[in-house]
Amino acid sequence: MARWRQLKASGGILILIFSLSIFSYNGCVKKPPLHPKAIITSAQVVIQALEERKRRIQDLKALARISLVSPERKFSAKQAITLRKPYYLRLETLSFFGYPMLYLFANDQQLSFYNPQENKLFRGSVQLDNIFKLTGLPLEISEIIAILCGDMPLNSNSSQAELRFEPETTLYSLRLGPDEEIKLGAMDLLPRQYRWADKSGKTYLEVIYQEYEKINGFFSPFTIRVKLPQRAISVEIKYSEVKLNQAVPITSFELPRLEGVEVIDLDDGWPYEKR
Repeated sequence: MARWRQLKASGGILILIFSLSIFSYNGCVKKPPLHPKAIITSAQVVIQALEERKRRIQDLKALARISLVSPERKFSAKQAITLRKPYYLRLETLSFFGYPMLYLFANDQQLSFYNPQENKLFRGSVQLDNIFKLTGLPLEISEIIAILCGDMPLNSNSSQAELRFEPETTLYSLRLGPDEEIKLGAMDLLPRQYRWADKSGKTYLEVIYQEYEKINGFFSPFTIRVKLPQRAISVEIKYSEVKLNQAVPITSFELPRLEGVEVIDLDDGWPYEKR
């Protein structure tokens, strides 16, 4: 009788262990991705959602860690970002203690780069060569601003757009032509990836949008990765603080009056290239 009670108790323990193992296994099973109740088939519906998002977000103030790797340079620094669509941008490179060390101002007519330590001000026209000198990105200012806002720097005519749903990734693929593709979340229509190819079909620009958070009623990506594979350039933007639609005044993008500063014309060359 005692042996029977022992076996019965052992059996109970085995059943308990078996039950727990099943529960543990089921808890580790990966849940299938959520699919939308109704699949959108019209590309124009998605385009309108993107345009509405672009229209409603007009300015941004943020703190971010920006890391850039390219054949010409490699750096990582905390940045204070202020922008106002479509052409106004202000970047401040911050020290360990949060004090501005470098300033970049941009609008539709002029680029300015101020180095207080050297008391030098670099000014030049808004052309790709000068933008690349100052930011490390061969992109227009409006394209950089769009990326920082979580928008896409669209270049194609959307009238010939095609839309398809990818059930394996639960993403929509929106093709705006042979050169441009946008991938969006099927449940929220938020941008996840933007790809722009050259005429040969090779990727020229790729942007990944991740870690969305709700700010002032809008969803904003807190991690943005930019790749230009043909130039071996990669940039990671990780926001720690974001404010949207703060009615940023134009005066925020005006360089204050500087006394005794040495002014250098960017259009005549970039003196740091040989360092």
